Amino acid sequence: MPKISIILPIYNVELYLKECLDSLINQTLKDIEIICIDDKSTDNSLSILKEYANKDNRIIVLEQEINQGPGVARNRGIDIAKGDYIMFCDPDDWYELNACEICYDKISKGDNDIAFFSLNRYLDDTGELEPNTKRLTHFHKYFDLDSINVDECPEYYLPTMFPFTNIYSKNFLNKYNIRFGSSYSYEDHIFTMSSLLHAKKFIAINNILYNYRIRNNSETSKSSQRYGDLIAANQYSINKIYQYKQDMSNNHINIFLKCRIALTLYWYRHISRSLTKKDKKIFYTEIRNFFIEIKNNFDISNLKDILSKQNYNDFHSMISHPYWHRQIFYVFKRALSYKNHSDGKSRIVNFLGFKWKYHKGFWINYQWIKKLWWVFPTKSSRTDFKKICDQITSAQKLDKDMRELPRIQAKIIKRLRGKKQLKVLFLVSENSKWKAQSLYDEMEKSDKFEPMITINIADYQLKLDVEEQKEIVLQNYQLFKNTHKTVLAYDLDNGKNLDLAIFKADIIFYQQPWGISKIQSYIKTSKESLLCYIPYHAPNYGNKWLDTAQPLFKYLFRYYIANEFYKNIFSAWSGLSNIKATGHTMLDYFLNNQERNEVSKGRYIIYAPHHSISGGRQQIGTFLQNGELILEYAKNHPEITWAFKPHPTLKFKLIQETNWDNQKIEWYYNEWEKIAKCCYDSSYIDLFFDSKALITDCGSFLTEYFCTKKPIIHLISNNCQMHPVPPFKKIIDTFYKVYDNDELISTLDRVILQNDDYKKEERLKALEESKLLESNAAKNIINDLEKSIWGKDNESKL
Repeated sequence: MPKISIILPIYNVELYLKECLDSLINQTLKDIEIICIDDKSTDNSLSILKEYANKDNRIIVLEQEINQGPGVARNRGIDIAKGDYIMFCDPDDWYELNACEICYDKISKGDNDIAFFSLNRYLDDTGELEPNTKRLTHFHKYFDLDSINVDECPEYYLPTMFPFTNIYSKNFLNKYNIRFGSSYSYEDHIFTMSSLLHAKKFIAINNILYNYRIRNNSETSKSSQRYGDLIAANQYSINKIYQYKQDMSNNHINIFLKCRIALTLYWYRHISRSLTKKDKKIFYTEIRNFFIEIKNNFDISNLKDILSKQNYNDFHSMISHPYWHRQIFYVFKRALSYKNHSDGKSRIVNFLGFKWKYHKGFWINYQWIKKLWWVFPTKSSRTDFKKICDQITSAQKLDKDMRELPRIQAKIIKRLRGKKQLKVLFLVSENSKWKAQSLYDEMEKSDKFEPMITINIADYQLKLDVEEQKEIVLQNYQLFKNTHKTVLAYDLDNGKNLDLAIFKADIIFYQQPWGISKIQSYIKTSKESLLCYIPYHAPNYGNKWLDTAQPLFKYLFRYYIANEFYKNIFSAWSGLSNIKATGHTMLDYFLNNQERNEVSKGRYIIYAPHHSISGGRQQIGTFLQNGELILEYAKNHPEITWAFKPHPTLKFKLIQETNWDNQKIEWYYNEWEKIAKCCYDSSYIDLFFDSKALITDCGSFLTEYFCTKKPIIHLISNNCQMHPVPPFKKIIDTFYKVYDNDELISTLDRVILQNDDYKKEERLKALEESKLLESNAAKNIINDLEKSIWGKDNESKL
């Protein structure tokens, strides 16, 4: 039996893997096993593993059938490990040659669950090796001990964020079933938090034993690209405390909270430097919510004693003030300051020499403070100050609304409970985003609901001249009026949206979370109606801003999401409790028409370019790189039946963000109309069924088209900042990914001209495993609404 099992999750690390393996097979402690789990690498990693395994029988190579992320890979390693102790190594890092020997000698002496050690930071682009000696600074008085009781060590949680700088007792991990999370993002946090909460004894090792590679001379390459990891890990750790609170002493809980607060503040200071202004706001708000949850649910009376002065002051200020309130300190640090009054009940505010006293529970009127704009010397500083005051006022109003919303919703439900039929409004401003047809159809069949399409116009469309607005509204109205009960929520005579109150709706489904005009705002409608939202897109990518950060979501009665995975991750990101996993209505059509899909041979090759052509938040568009090339390819192959399905706003983006003028845009669209079927509205489902393949850089309907079982040629932007979430990653790996124009032409020739769909079997297997076509979202949503309002359950199954 080996003394130590070392577990490596492997995915596309051929450049570094040999250095890592060399450091393991040459350990001074020979009685080890090295478990390598290849997570479906697409480079030469697996060949390297097999080469080393042939040379050293201590190396065990496991292969994953599909890429599932490092957490799943590590769990598989733990499950088969034979060693008394377990260590982890990332395959682009490496151990010191005496690491295993020192770790085994230390941890085995005192019946310890965990042992910690230090690391070097290796800067890949400079070759510099920086010792991280500060990591165990707090443990200097424990280095000579064989074992330390957790409750007797306030510093316990500080250095333990990374599993690869610890060694664990295998019996301990198995006793409490401690495993990594399946998320690609914060799986190591989940493992670490679980192990820390259960451990009783540990030891600190005064040696640097691990070398942590930082690529591109930036720690952000490993730790700050997805700042949602930290927030999700915080929520997970809080949930774990709730779960095991009865078995933990207050001191244990406070030490644990100290760790989370200290780490959160540390990563806030570091990660926030690389975030955009909007993401920084989201990050800050979520940190504040986390701290408030600690304040409201745990006895933190001695937190000041165990936190550093800086961390305690930061923690206190974050729970005391909304985001923009806090930002005043950064933007106008010398202009505005607070000091507690000696009576203990009040604060003294000093704003540029103006002083006043106010009760701690009193909201400062920032619209009054805004009138002091004249004290700032420049126009830009005055503008910034006014803007901040307005934003703080909005934050104050949001906070007040959130406190009142549960009472308002309960009052509305009580009123609706006495009605036999509920009026349901579906707002539609862009017909291409109409994805709730199956729900409308089910409600129309029911005697409990009276569904109605309500045509309005998005706030950003109000910037168009009135005639263009009317054209959009009337086009949408004509599209729906023959098959749906349709009304206008737009005043054609005066060119503006109407107040939705005139429709006396019981339930309102918003089509999208932005572009909502003030007169139809969720702030107003939430006072009289239950608000619901179904995303117009499947959450293929982990887009926190898009999926969880919009103000609308806080006012919703229900946010209906595709499945439990997205529900859990969105809830962790946002703290929202109104998310319900039901399946997605846009997939109901494929569920109900699978027979048609099976018999359809398909005619069209669809080209569907996205609008994000010049950077921005998404940066997924490739139109400027290959839009004209694909048109030329289509012209050169008239034997193919083509279809052109551009994003509805592509024309506007070309005018606003490129050097394309109206003449060139009209030429491009006209050329497609000469050779292809063109689809400019929401009626693309039939086109999907009648197609042979899809060429696109879009993200919104990839999941929909995937359900047709037909090939997708996926145009990928080199500037894309979005990353597929785990369930979708399995799907996207079955696409034909194209990164440049040469690869595009060769892929078109092989898949389209030669009809070589070599990923077909992989795609069909992924579709079956995804279970996308097993839930009837419309029936689940209706069941949820009926149960919530009348207490009835139709027993529809997700």
